[in-house]
Amino acid sequence: ECGDMNIFHRMLEGNKQPLFSMANLEEPGSFDKDEWNTLETRGMTLFMGLPGPMPALDAWDALVATARRMSELLHLDILDSKRDIFTRHREGEIREELREFERQQQPEA
Repeated sequence: ECGDMNIFHRMLEGNKQPLFSMANLEEPGSFDKDEWNTLETRGMTLFMGLPGPMPALDAWDALVATARRMSELLHLDILDSKRDIFTRHREGEIREELREFERQQQPEA
């Protein structure tokens, strides 16, 4: 849904924090609802805040699935944060970073 800051947010029912969000790469980063049918942009960015409303790896899987589906439907390339082609190898690296983040979030036993 298009919400705060006129960007899109994937929400979970009963949560106020987005699972992840999508912003326009064109300045100022927002989307104009009145021009949605004629939107032209050089790209969009998907991002998530941590900790979020669900475990980081689950949120990541949802974000990646959304990016892949958009890529298929709109014939887009998926790029990483360095604007290189997003590979399975890079996906695995990020999964490891998220695993480490989740380990750090666990209370000491």
